[in-house]
Amino acid sequence: MEKNCALVAHIGKDSNSAYGFAINCFDNLMSQSCHLERVVKKQTDEQILRNRLQLKTSIDVVWRLAFQTCIFGGHRKCFDSNN
Repeated sequence: MEKNCALVAHIGKDSNSAYGFAINCFDNLMSQSCHLERVVKKQTDEQILRNRLQLKTSIDVVWRLAFQTCIFGGHRKCFDSNN
């Protein structure tokens, strides 16, 4: 009865079957360095590092201004002001 099973016929007994070929193709696709999931993860990790650096810099500036009791803005409220 096992020989007539469609699943066993599809999977086959060796790596030359349709199932074995599909598994090999999938493994090759996932191991590529340009796989989309790896590219997105790399970009996400780089973006996280950039965001952390920006946040750390902003916190450092606020801390230094507060520690030196400096004001956070200038006295001029126009758009062309350097403050």
